[in-house]
Amino acid sequence: MLTTLSRYRSVNFNLQDNKGDTPLMQAIHGSRTAAIETLLALPQVYLQIQNHKGQTSLNLAKDTGRERIANMIQEAMSRRRG
Repeated sequence: MLTTLSRYRSVNFNLQDNKGDTPLMQAIHGSRTAAIETLLALPQVYLQIQNHKGQTSLNLAKDTGRERIANMIQEAMSRRRG
């Protein structure tokens, strides 16, 4: 579904909720790896957005002990840098 939605330019995958969490952060909270993989593949998903606690998606994954997810984010960041 996210892949289908990503075809529409008006979809904002960086919207923040009342805690400042993005859809990627919400997926991290729920350990939803399929959603995380899909979001990380979308270039319009920004990885450096901070929530109200000052956490980026990578910080959130590390702070909550989700090392596999943290590795996925680091790999995505490396791919984006080229």
